[in-house]
Amino acid sequence: MGGATLQCGSFEGNDKSASPIVSVMEEAFVQAFGHKPKGRLGRKLAVLLGRSSTGDEALSEEAILDVKFNEQGEISPAIANRLLPFFEKYQARLLKDLSIQDDLNEIWKFVSPKTKAKYGTVFDPGWHLYCLHDLIPACRKSIEEQISIQVLW
Repeated sequence: MGGATLQCGSFEGNDKSASPIVSVMEEAFVQAFGHKPKGRLGRKLAVLLGRSSTGDEALSEEAILDVKFNEQGEISPAIANRLLPFFEKYQARLLKDLSIQDDLNEIWKFVSPKTKAKYGTVFDPGWHLYCLHDLIPACRKSIEEQISIQVLW
């Protein structure tokens, strides 16, 4: 079964850990901007109505769509920097809810075998934590080295 992996410079994430990245990024987006990100159609409609997102909000929406629809999506260092605090808060909340540490052996006990959970179409704390376990250090590497994170499907 396929999935997505993260790469950023010399950092390479665990096998398929980025599979639910779109839903993880959407959760961080909601925390950062107070609403769900617009999809492709919503963004086009917003342009027509003169209500386009701007700045980090627009760039974050673009990054989510890039990761969602391209075999090799990209998260820029600026977006990694903007969303990192929200990824960290989300991870802390999930770890607390499950009463576990950020340890792959502990996380893996909560990872559902269902495909919808893996790809984030249904919420699964195990898959989200598995993603965050790699996404957070990838963001730190991206910020430190000013290189984009690659999401490879």
